Amino acid sequence: MKSPAITSAISAREWFLLYLLSLLWGSSFLFFELSLDGLPPLTIVAIRMVLGASFLLAILQQRRIVLAQVGAHWRRCLLFGLIGAALPFACFAYAQVYITSSLAAVLNSTMPMFTFLIASAIGQEKFSALRLLGTVLGIIGVAILVGPSAQGNLAETVGALLCLVAAVLYAINTVAMRAWPGQMDASSLALGLCIGAAAVSVAAAVAIEDVNLAAAGWKSLAGAIGLGVLGTACAYRIFFYLLVRIGASNVSLCVLLIPVNAIPLGVIFLGEQLAISFFIGTAIIILSLMLVDRGISDSISRLIRKRG
Repeated sequence: MKSPAITSAISAREWFLLYLLSLLWGSSFLFFELSLDGLPPLTIVAIRMVLGASFLLAILQQRRIVLAQVGAHWRRCLLFGLIGAALPFACFAYAQVYITSSLAAVLNSTMPMFTFLIASAIGQEKFSALRLLGTVLGIIGVAILVGPSAQGNLAETVGALLCLVAAVLYAINTVAMRAWPGQMDASSLALGLCIGAAAVSVAAAVAIEDVNLAAAGWKSLAGAIGLGVLGTACAYRIFFYLLVRIGASNVSLCVLLIPVNAIPLGVIFLGEQLAISFFIGTAIIILSLMLVDRGISDSISRLIRKRG
């Protein structure tokens, strides 16, 4: 299956899909919160990944070719599924026991900063002063967000740190996927990641938690289903579709939009109360992400050179 050529221009249809992707991933934090009302964290992740893999397999075309690629690269799928889904999803599930969905969504958006630091450290990306400035601003924004919690609530601090660990894991997975070339196309990579994460998360949930789906309420199960079908299968399908068409740099713009969708959902449906420091920290992080984004930072650099 030959992938289409990547283009830097984003069509109206691709902008719509980019926003839809941010909405699906932004709603995942709401679904996590609903699921935690009656299900333990690892069980939620297991349900999410099993449903995600099953639904993704059902909607994919050329299943035999896709499954053949997944089988041929099962070690890679297991690794990417562990680092890029099972572990970070578990971090967020445990984190949202202690912190709001809005805070989790904003801390999740720090992933591009860690990706830049790791990729620059190993020589995968060129160092940029503007992107470094963006990273420093991002750290300041995180400090403003987490600062009030760190002063008097250890549980909330731990929850925030778990979100940052998840963002680092996402970054490591992103760098690893770039550095490990292979013959997997977008559909195979999406399905393989889901299957690998499902295998790990199911094993962990059965070994660690007392799984009793019959005791969970409809709200918890609905949240878990939303995570699996919308936040995983549909989101990954769109993500890898866009990845092969507009490239990683353009797809990363989605990260800027996730808090824009997640915060109103948390306020409207969960009644979350947000302090002024939350909005200040969030604004600084969004500004930092704009500087860290390679496409935006390169445009700013060219503009400065022209004026200079």
